[in-house]
Amino acid sequence: AANTAPPTDLNNAALSKFYADRGVAAGRIGRANQEIADLQKAVDIKKGADDGTLWQLLWELARAETFAGNLEDGNRHRLRSIALIPSSSRGARAPRTAVIAIVYAMTGRFAEADDYLSRAEGLLSEAQSWRSWAEHGASWTINIDRARGVILDARGRHAEAEAFFRTALKNVEERVRLDPSNKTPHFLHDLLLSDLAVNLMHQDRLVEAEIEARKAILNSLAREGRYSRDTARVVRVLAQLISAQGRHADAENLARAVVDIYEKIGTAKESLLLAVARGVLAEALVNQERWQEAATVYETINTALR
Repeated sequence: AANTAPPTDLNNAALSKFYADRGVAAGRIGRANQEIADLQKAVDIKKGADDGTLWQLLWELARAETFAGNLEDGNRHRLRSIALIPSSSRGARAPRTAVIAIVYAMTGRFAEADDYLSRAEGLLSEAQSWRSWAEHGASWTINIDRARGVILDARGRHAEAEAFFRTALKNVEERVRLDPSNKTPHFLHDLLLSDLAVNLMHQDRLVEAEIEARKAILNSLAREGRYSRDTARVVRVLAQLISAQGRHADAENLARAVVDIYEKIGTAKESLLLAVARGVLAEALVNQERWQEAATVYETINTALR
């Protein structure tokens, strides 16, 4: 699907959908540059005749930019997307604003993270007066609780963060149960398992952390298979946990598996995700005092990111 040429007989709406679908397909096999280019083209076509779905396309584009390491561009698209959410989908405003807080927290920009979390909490508070709150409130709260957890964890308040991660997990597991065919809650579930695993690692509860990380891997393998960006992400988390246990040879093997996944699915050499995976590999080599091999990996990272 990522290699399909655009048909010549499509109207603008159909052509926009074609590029959006092709972009998402490209992203699933790690072609970050194509994913961004195709989604941007879908957005550009849709701008001329928005049928109420431009906000969703912008959100996909934001996600692609973030995966590629373009965090500012990602948040810029998110803000545009949120501004375009129609009243019929207004429940999406709070959780999507919380995602912006999460991105800022992960990059250490806590003032911005706090600001957007506060905005998300305000939107969530407003939503509690809606008739739809009883049915959807728990779902809308998931990303707010995740944002609270991510921000607290980054600030070293790990026990408080754990409580929010577990609350979010409980709510997303209910979403998975109610709508098992919807991939979004499955993806979010694995994200939260990874968040919790890292949080437990910070608390030196390494066996518990490994259990949660392996759950995420099994889920991703069942859903996406070995060669997917989602699987690579959760295996990388496990590699970091295994390294924290002092099992550096095992961590090296896992990190090499992550790099292999990214390379096999055609990830661009300048991808931030690939660079992070190689960084985990280099750290595992350093921990085994294999200095020259580690230096070679670090040089590969530097060359790719120039």
